[in-house]
Amino acid sequence: MNSGVAVRISLGAVFVVLLSGCGGGSPATTNQSSASAPPTAQVNVAPTQPPPTVAAPLNAVAEYDKGAALAAAGKLDEARASFAAAAKADPQYASAAAALAIFRDADENRLPRDAVQPLFRAMEHANAGRWAEAHADVDAAIALAPKHVRTHSTRAAILIQQGKLEDALKVSTDVVALDPAFAEGYYNHGAILAEMGRHDAAIADYNRAIALDPNFADAYRNRGSAYTFKNDANAAMADYTKAHELHPRAVEPLYLRGQLQALLGKWKEASEDYTAAIERDPGHAESYYERGLAYQNLGDTERAIADYSKAIDIPGPFAAPLVNRGLLLLQRKEYDAAIADFDKALAADPALVIAQYNKALALDQAGRSKDAIAAYRTFIKQASREHAAIAAQARQRLALLEKQPG
Repeated sequence: MNSGVAVRISLGAVFVVLLSGCGGGSPATTNQSSASAPPTAQVNVAPTQPPPTVAAPLNAVAEYDKGAALAAAGKLDEARASFAAAAKADPQYASAAAALAIFRDADENRLPRDAVQPLFRAMEHANAGRWAEAHADVDAAIALAPKHVRTHSTRAAILIQQGKLEDALKVSTDVVALDPAFAEGYYNHGAILAEMGRHDAAIADYNRAIALDPNFADAYRNRGSAYTFKNDANAAMADYTKAHELHPRAVEPLYLRGQLQALLGKWKEASEDYTAAIERDPGHAESYYERGLAYQNLGDTERAIADYSKAIDIPGPFAAPLVNRGLLLLQRKEYDAAIADFDKALAADPALVIAQYNKALALDQAGRSKDAIAAYRTFIKQASREHAAIAAQARQRLALLEKQPG
């Protein structure tokens, strides 16, 4: 018996590469319940929240972060060595490549050396949410190098972090005009358009970036995401595969291709892509979670629970695997353990109302009618339009419970 509603991450992450990488509860189909039994619901595979930006190999990330801190502190020679180490650890790590390009520009007098520190200091301020200081530093760098495209791209990165996409798009448009041969300019412009939901325009920009640099792995990956949003599965699959071929160490193309396989109902193929992603980053919680969902759909409950548990054990506020592990425990009639998982999911993400619904089901099936009534009421109060079918089912069950004596 399928009990409750599973959640999963949405497809098609968008990544912006500047100086540093940037990156509702599920609608459910339900079975009608009988008058005498608690309601049940199908496992749902609709998208929920977008995944966080997927990391490059950990040693590359650590070296890049070290280099960024050194550069912000003005220790430029040491910073350059760290960025070189990051690029050696992962030659396709775009943030490290962009950082080294800034140093090359300084070597070739396209960027005054005095502008390098404020550029990295601006990103450090932005990462800490110190927006005024970030803009002051990037303004200082632009004043020293008004025609340097990566300096303007840093301003766009800061605006993206602030959520000011329209302003970021204007700056990115200026970057493209400033240097029409700068492939990353089109790539970043396209990524911002994609974040705004303008996927056709984004694809056009990625096409230009790829025409300028046919080995631009990230552009293929992002174009794949745009095709995914347009429901062009064949084009998306081809682009994710090309991105993987060009950047075999990267997690993102495999992870996103796995999500696309899952969307197509190819659960075995999806599990294989997630396994490959985990091999590249054993700390990637989302791949364990998604592979758990694949195993769940393949009927392999033990592996699904193991993967959900692994995703839960990796630090971070990631509530979805708690919900899905709770569902499998509920199916085993391990009610206390299931309820504990739903409570933990709600503590991590109070807006995840599906967890509240599943908790009500678990309490109901455990015979804890009074607690179930309270949980159903909370869910109904929180439910949005996308939960209309489940809310109707919850109201029906609530009415029956409220009529019971005692």
